[in-house]
Amino acid sequence: MIKKEQKTEVEPTQEYNVTSLLESATMFKLFLFLFCTSFALSVWGQGEANVWYFGFGAGLDFNTAPPTALTNGMLSTDEGCSTICDADGNLLFYSNGEDVYNRNHQIMQNGTGLAGHFSSTQSALIVPKPLSNHLYYIFTTGAEAGFSGAFNGLNYSIVDMTQDDGKGAVIEKNVPLIGYTTEKQTAIRHSNGRDIWIVTHLFESDAFYSFLLSCEGLQTQPVISRVGKPHIDPNVGCCERISTLGCMKSSPDNQKIAVVWSELKTYDPQAGTVIGDWHLELFEFDNSSGKLSPPDFSVSYGDNSSNNQSYGICFSPDNTKLYQAVYQGFPANKIFQYDLTAEDIPASRALIVEESIKAFGTMEIGPDGKIYIARTNGHKYLSVLHQPNLLGTACAYEKDGISLAGINSTWGLPNILYDYSFKPVFDFFSSDTTICENETLSLEMDTLNADHYLWNDGSIFSNLDIEEAGLYWLEISSENCGQGRDSIYVAGENCDCKVIFPNVFSPNADGNNDVFEPVRAFCEYEKYDLKVFSRWGEVVFATNDQHQSWDGYFKGKKSQVGTYLFYLSYQIPGNDKVEQVLGDVALVR
Repeated sequence: MIKKEQKTEVEPTQEYNVTSLLESATMFKLFLFLFCTSFALSVWGQGEANVWYFGFGAGLDFNTAPPTALTNGMLSTDEGCSTICDADGNLLFYSNGEDVYNRNHQIMQNGTGLAGHFSSTQSALIVPKPLSNHLYYIFTTGAEAGFSGAFNGLNYSIVDMTQDDGKGAVIEKNVPLIGYTTEKQTAIRHSNGRDIWIVTHLFESDAFYSFLLSCEGLQTQPVISRVGKPHIDPNVGCCERISTLGCMKSSPDNQKIAVVWSELKTYDPQAGTVIGDWHLELFEFDNSSGKLSPPDFSVSYGDNSSNNQSYGICFSPDNTKLYQAVYQGFPANKIFQYDLTAEDIPASRALIVEESIKAFGTMEIGPDGKIYIARTNGHKYLSVLHQPNLLGTACAYEKDGISLAGINSTWGLPNILYDYSFKPVFDFFSSDTTICENETLSLEMDTLNADHYLWNDGSIFSNLDIEEAGLYWLEISSENCGQGRDSIYVAGENCDCKVIFPNVFSPNADGNNDVFEPVRAFCEYEKYDLKVFSRWGEVVFATNDQHQSWDGYFKGKKSQVGTYLFYLSYQIPGNDKVEQVLGDVALVR
């Protein structure tokens, strides 16, 4: 990490022809392409999610295209489950939150009696311990906040794959983290590229709990975010604790969390009628701090005539769409799509499909970029959204999208981490950088808490202040996270006319970093052409005035939190060379 004094931001003006810009800058065109596609190549760039087991012995193998139906699974579960492979897509083990099966489809050593439940929405969640090649955590949630089954809340167990001749064994079991949670849990990669957040929601509360898993182990002190509506027990004499049900999902870019649940309103035992509402909320997630912001939008539905419920939720691979499975009216089973790029997201809701039988369960992104949808009541197919990044019915829904070879689907599909790539411990510097004359630069590794540090000049602290150009290296060691060495080359230069941009800005009117603009711009340039692009290549700000900055708005609306690409060409007075700067900046609130 390189620490310098920083400012921030930029602002929209006129429309630009992106095509002509790209024609004049081939390198920029390639950079923009890589920038945009990197957001959609997370889970399907790795093999850890290539095999799924779920339902009553059902499975899919995504190591083939199209995926192959598997009939050798040993699960017998109504709802939540999880599966993990190695990076090459070879099965390691799978679980319904109660039992753990090894790659030979046998009960793993000490692999029974875990604290999940076969009828918990997201009963199991398997994630690798960061920087370990053999330790895995299985997080489990009990059913109905612990009222069904022996366990409640969020617990974890640890699997060591070096045990039992490489077939693995559970070496720690049912360590409690927090009780009285809903049946919801999701995993999100930390901004440092290594650690993993595990997020759940408390029952009869508005509190989200985020637990950080790092190479040093699991931090049992959670980050608590009290945002959104409380998930409450209706207490109407029927079907109590139904609001514990329903999925929580993170977005593939690790920036958002969506959650659905249902709330009963009234119950008439004489008529046998139940009236209820479903709820959907979307939150920004800060994957540096583990905090959730107040909801981007909150939608509820109830018509005072039927039991309206919602269970499945899923983002599109490119993070621009959100899909929700609901039960309401007739035909009862529906899937809605929300356009997350729309100015009014709730108003963008589009009905993708409606059917009268076989309710929709969990929705999950496959390694092939399609969304697979579980079907209840013994359906022997999964439904599929073949083009989930596209708007409306162009998402290409297919009811019997893939056969399960005669095996029954139920409510659940595997709960997975979308980003299995991680930053190794020996790669803790950013790219080479520069130092200006008469300036001090602080070199510091990122957030890994090492036990020992050794710089090339003999310093033993985590950071090093330098005043001269040169090659610098740092060796670190940690009992739990290993050891490594990384180097960085710092070039010297005269910076009077150099344009330097920050990598983050926060247009929240607090007086700090409220705009995106150059940190250093001491010269009046002969040419100056700055453009800022969304991840989809749309120009959100452009200017030829070096004194004009972006305030984070586009077409009079606040731009979405996220990463933006910028391209600047400028010419220093008296110099015929046109300088070019390519980079990205994170907009935060």
